[in-house]
Amino acid sequence: MNPNQARLLLVDDEPGILDSLRRLLERDGYVVSCARSAEEALGVLSRETFDVVVTDLRLPHLSDRKSVV
Repeated sequence: MNPNQARLLLVDDEPGILDSLRRLLERDGYVVSCARSAEEALGVLSRETFDVVVTDLRLPHLSDRKSVV
């Protein structure tokens, strides 16, 4: 991994959206990790650091006042 590459975490409960975004962003040179739930994202965030988190704002089991980050 090039240290200058931005690391992104994508969070969405729809696998098709995650896969499409991941492929598009990786093609542009980003290092991409994916999570299919807020709980999974929080686990990933506890182990890794990211430059950007892109998340679905309407994830199941996530109240209006909470966010992944």
